[in-house]
Amino acid sequence: TKIIQKSLERSLKMGKVSIIIVYYECDEKLLDCIKSVVRQTLKPKELIIVENSIIDRSLLNSVKQCLEDINLRLIKPGANIGYAKAVNLAIRSAVDSEYVLLLNCDGKLVSKNYIERHVNVLESYPKCYAASGVLLFEDDLVWSCGALFDPITGFNWHLFWKEPENVIPKNKLLIVDYIPFTAALMNKKILVELGFLDEDFFVYCED
Repeated sequence: TKIIQKSLERSLKMGKVSIIIVYYECDEKLLDCIKSVVRQTLKPKELIIVENSIIDRSLLNSVKQCLEDINLRLIKPGANIGYAKAVNLAIRSAVDSEYVLLLNCDGKLVSKNYIERHVNVLESYPKCYAASGVLLFEDDLVWSCGALFDPITGFNWHLFWKEPENVIPKNKLLIVDYIPFTAALMNKKILVELGFLDEDFFVYCED
């Protein structure tokens, strides 16, 4: 009974999540990214890719073959319109989703329960705007575990920057000023109330 109930809960949550990837010249890394999505314990209902640069057709075919029962939607602006604008286009098209996961096209989800755990966090804290996990460099040192921001000086700093991953407290939620959008799960309702991303930021700093 517990197994059936857990499976049903996952099926209901699948219909709540859309993944958004802004593609720009990340080549084969996109395929590694998609494979990490397919391995998730909680798969999204759809993947929305905004082509800020054109995806090679053979690469796109490989992506489609990986996705299995995940719906793929492509948005083709016809030019590089910048990250913030591309994300806003995708969010507005995800009309039936409660959550959107912004995922860099050259990143990958290492933990197989990444999406499921973050959905559980946002459902446990409905006033929380967004959640993210530990982000690592390719050498496994920490790139970010959330960040703090000084509104007076504009200075910001990432927690545990370039520290070994094992120094981070396990199974502990950290409240931070902002999270990088590398792999950020967002409550879409709150995001819409805030007014989407500022499109004056063509790339970087929009988070």
